[in-house]
Amino acid sequence: MKIFLTLFTLMLITGCNGHPAAGQWLSATGNHYSKIVISFDGQAQVYKGSAKLPTYHCFWAAFNENSINLDCGAKNETQQNFTFEVTDTYAKLNDNKKLLATFSNVEI
Repeated sequence: MKIFLTLFTLMLITGCNGHPAAGQWLSATGNHYSKIVISFDGQAQVYKGSAKLPTYHCFWAAFNENSINLDCGAKNETQQNFTFEVTDTYAKLNDNKKLLATFSNVEI
């Protein structure tokens, strides 16, 4: 019985990895969207320009192993939906398949 509990505990500990989108991302193109912070807990913040506070507060869900859907809201704007796709070297922020910005991951 102890062996079973030990194996079960190890499976629980090793079974959950973070999504590759989680982390802090800075704009690689210097455009309208400047930073995205994606937390492991399913929340994210999207920053525009040089704003110190996030423009959008979001909830995210994994779309596939390299992409997430962002469901965002802002105080003075209507709800916004984005997709965020991670590649080997950068990430892309899209709105209805239109590329809005590319980002580089920043080690925190």
